[in-house]
Amino acid sequence: MMKKFLALMLAAIFLSVNFSSLSFAKTPQEKQAEKEAKQEFKLQRKQDKKLAKMYRRTNILKVKEWAQNGDSQAMLILAYAYSTRQHIRKNKAEAAELRQKVSESNGDLFTNFIPIEYINRRKVDLPLLYGLAACRSQIGQYVDKNFEDAVRWAELGASEYDPLSFAVLGSMYYTGRGFRQDYKKAIEYAKLSMSYSEKNQSEPIALYILSDAYKNGNGVDMDLKKSKFYADYLKLVRQPKIDKRRAKNEKKLEKKAQAEIKAKEKADAKLNKKKSNDKSETENQTKTNDNAETENQTKTNDNSEIENQQNEEDNATLLDHPFEDS
Repeated sequence: MMKKFLALMLAAIFLSVNFSSLSFAKTPQEKQAEKEAKQEFKLQRKQDKKLAKMYRRTNILKVKEWAQNGDSQAMLILAYAYSTRQHIRKNKAEAAELRQKVSESNGDLFTNFIPIEYINRRKVDLPLLYGLAACRSQIGQYVDKNFEDAVRWAELGASEYDPLSFAVLGSMYYTGRGFRQDYKKAIEYAKLSMSYSEKNQSEPIALYILSDAYKNGNGVDMDLKKSKFYADYLKLVRQPKIDKRRAKNEKKLEKKAQAEIKAKEKADAKLNKKKSNDKSETENQTKTNDNAETENQTKTNDNSEIENQQNEEDNATLLDHPFEDS
């Protein structure tokens, strides 16, 4: 009896495995459809890149205009563009002047302009800076909270297909701050953010929107499995990567700061040594001059004394023999 039961169990497992493998097997039509979808996606990405390239020039001109109107974030982004020669001619003098103005008016923004997780990049792309500006305006970090500013910065970044800018637009539609609340549009932007992100670099804001939407059925059918997938991905994959990168950059910054302190101490020690040597040299020169002056004075006095003595002797001789020829 037991053998029959085990045989039946094994047969059931075998059949379930076969049926599951059959259910997941792709038909030729499905494979062709998938291939066409990939080709279409690649073509779309190429077109998006061309379109983004067209927007770059007009976008930097907008940033320049906003900077001239006193927008501190625009001033720093323009300064960065001048320094890194992104979509505008390099101008170090103008960049320095803009940074100086912001450092005097908003020191916190100046110091934290590029978040620590991005600071060791060789170059931060301008669309990402637009997205970061949108985030700051949305939550009021280092600048006044202003949803209109958040919208214009996010739309600027989204025109160049920046994932963070898409995510910020999604969050504004999801919360109804900046736009009228629209869950479907929020999800659309969150998915756009996901699709334009680099591998395993999805924006946390987009992941949170999708997780919460599927959990509560906001704009989509409720699906707790999908909600858990996005939540787990954010918690177990994305956030640890961000934390690791931040910790790594903090360590590099600390080393850099220590190296700068040591270099300054070394330079100060060198300068102090030079000053000490100069002082000693001056003192020695002064002593030498004093000794030379004393010696010269002594010689002069001695010569004067000898001359006076000689004159006295000559005078005494003349007095003793007044009529003799000298």
